[in-house]
Amino acid sequence: MTDEQDKKPYNLYIRNGIFYVRLWDTEAGKYGTARSTKKSDKEAAEKEADKMLNKGKLKANIENPYFRDALLTYWKNREDLSTKYKTESIRVTVKLTSNFNHFSC
Repeated sequence: MTDEQDKKPYNLYIRNGIFYVRLWDTEAGKYGTARSTKKSDKEAAEKEADKMLNKGKLKANIENPYFRDALLTYWKNREDLSTKYKTESIRVTVKLTSNFNHFSC
């Protein structure tokens, strides 16, 4: 097998003696959120990472909600606010986050 065939779709790194795993997001050009394997041995951590990957427990950034989307969902789902207040909050959220590409799709 070549190195390219052996390459895993995830990255393992150690933090405080425990291995964490994260997926590379090619569209975003960065790693997704890291998840603990709860293993201190690299070989055991790789096995756990493979299990997590196969069970769909690892997500790339594009599958995680963006900050802007989370804010908009929050305001849209509030039923204890007046329509005017909700509309204004949504407008301000869109305006203030529109200049930051990493807050939205």
